[in-house]
Amino acid sequence: MIRSAQTFIISATLALTFHLVTASDARAGFIKNISTGFNNTTNTLLSDGTSDDDYVIGSGGTGGHSGEVPLVRTAPLPGTWLADSASTGSRWLVLSGKGLEGVDVGAGVFFFDIVVDLTGFDPGTAQIAGLRYAADNKLVAVRINGTAVFTQDGSFAEEFQSFRDLGSVGLGQFHSGLNVIRFEVDNQLGSDSPLGLRVEGTVEGQSVTATPEPSSLMLLGTGAVSVLGWRRLRKPKQSLQSA
Repeated sequence: MIRSAQTFIISATLALTFHLVTASDARAGFIKNISTGFNNTTNTLLSDGTSDDDYVIGSGGTGGHSGEVPLVRTAPLPGTWLADSASTGSRWLVLSGKGLEGVDVGAGVFFFDIVVDLTGFDPGTAQIAGLRYAADNKLVAVRINGTAVFTQDGSFAEEFQSFRDLGSVGLGQFHSGLNVIRFEVDNQLGSDSPLGLRVEGTVEGQSVTATPEPSSLMLLGTGAVSVLGWRRLRKPKQSLQSA
């Protein structure tokens, strides 16, 4: 009877510990913050006028500026744009140009590219989580490694007054190693006009290497202590029976 109780405690403890560790392994882990104007090294927002080195203008866009690194802009902003203070999680990115605020560029589609390294993560579990954006004039596509995960038609629209939520996108479109996320912004007026992009979101995915959580290890230790306590509680009764 004693041995059966001990076996039950050990089995139950190990089973529950395995369940907790497995649940921990399946939990999505942070890979990279892709918010514009965000410094992943310091976990702070970049200052006005500094380069956001995570982003670069990709080649192939009709608006040109290929290879340029966009700049963070907090002020002055065009009066109709979402205010910098509207969120503490991102800032506007612009290109150096003309106009009153110095952000006017020619018409065309501009590719804002960011690279995400999935080394150490399972690419099949990776996705962009909590994605939202504002753009001048309009975000026409989001692509991961060339595959569209969001598109909308190119008809004229202005998307710079508030954030638009896209939620979680891109599951199944990432691969091992380096991945390129592209935000395609259409500057739609025929002459020079303000161009800007503001993005918030993170890339998340399951880590390849799983590490048991402290709670799981504590549970295993608790199970071992329970077995020892059971044995000690049973010893006096065994002695009396022997006597």
